[in-house]
Amino acid sequence: MIEEYKSAVKLTYHIDELRNKLTTFFLTMTGIGAAGLAILFKGEARTDIFGTILSLFLFIVAGVGFLIVMVLARLRRVQIEHFGIIDNIREFFLNNDYRLWNIIQLSSKYRPTPNRAFGTYIWLCIIIMVNSFVLALSVYLFSIRSGNIIRANYSYLIFFITFCLFSYLQDLIYFRLAIPIKQEKYSGNNPPFNYRKEPLKKDWILVFGR
Repeated sequence: MIEEYKSAVKLTYHIDELRNKLTTFFLTMTGIGAAGLAILFKGEARTDIFGTILSLFLFIVAGVGFLIVMVLARLRRVQIEHFGIIDNIREFFLNNDYRLWNIIQLSSKYRPTPNRAFGTYIWLCIIIMVNSFVLALSVYLFSIRSGNIIRANYSYLIFFITFCLFSYLQDLIYFRLAIPIKQEKYSGNNPPFNYRKEPLKKDWILVFGR
């Protein structure tokens, strides 16, 4: 049990490190896009095709950012599940010794859940806001370069709508994927070593459905 406790603690720290690396990777890609925008707005690009390529690149960055949000949501779910393992092992060893509980303080009563008030979500908001801005900017650049299809007067409106909708979508996806599964209560009728067959569900139903 002690080795299981150490493994769970180690994994929670590893998830924090992985989250930092993913965030750094995304912000690096965004920085490349920002450099391209600076070149475009300064008029240093000699051909119009540069703007089209930049729009496509920003669209790809937004797609990568969307995948990163999904990965971070799953990582948060795994982290919370391992917090549960840590809490269960503490309860096993400390039992009703409230003197030790008052020293440790942390228990399942304070186990984190996906919440907009926690620092993890505030961290994620950096990616969501930047990613939504990148996608909206990509759509904006496309719209102003297709004036015969979309009037330039509506480009700012398109930018705003894209930003809001994509922010909402990422927020929805995060909370759908980050919620941990319900903890099993094992017994003689529900042993932990029996494989329980369940009907397969489509991934998008798992994301949007409930």
